[in-house]
Amino acid sequence: PGVTADNRLGIWSEGSGALELIAREGERPPGTEGDVVFDWFKRALLSGNGQTAFRARLTGADVDDSNDSGIWAEREGQLRLVARTGDLAPGTEPGVRFDSLGEPVLNGVGQTAFIGWVTGPGISNRNNSGIWAVDRSGVVRIIVRAGEPLVTDNGVMGPVYSVDLAYTQSNREDGRPGPFKGRHGVNTPFTIGP
Repeated sequence: PGVTADNRLGIWSEGSGALELIAREGERPPGTEGDVVFDWFKRALLSGNGQTAFRARLTGADVDDSNDSGIWAEREGQLRLVARTGDLAPGTEPGVRFDSLGEPVLNGVGQTAFIGWVTGPGISNRNNSGIWAVDRSGVVRIIVRAGEPLVTDNGVMGPVYSVDLAYTQSNREDGRPGPFKGRHGVNTPFTIGP
């Protein structure tokens, strides 16, 4: 009863010890306002500490192509917005916003990382992508960005040519390939080019 095409999909998890609804189509996502609701979900992830993360598409009167998707993750027992298209991209120049978001990855200490593509003043195809991650205090920070210099212990090596969350075969806690490791924080694989 009450189930329609607009609310039939959801994400459930036993991460807390009991099966619980995490998110459902037709519900307002945390971190949004107005009549915004979840429209559909991309594959959900579950870390070894029981945290869930996922990417979702949104719908509503105030939703358009510039702000229709986001990444949510559980933190301290609550589902929270990590990033949404149309939002200002942390660690970038004023006016630069997320244009699209890749799939999130998780680690066992409650951190979520993702690739983001940005748009705005001064953005070109040489500097329009980066990797962001949630630090241990819950703040989203940029880790590396295309077009910026790579600084190593021995000095500057040159600009980052492209970024990727390169996948290996066995280092994610959910058993899927991925680069985001546990206690040591974020792996940031990238390609260095001219």
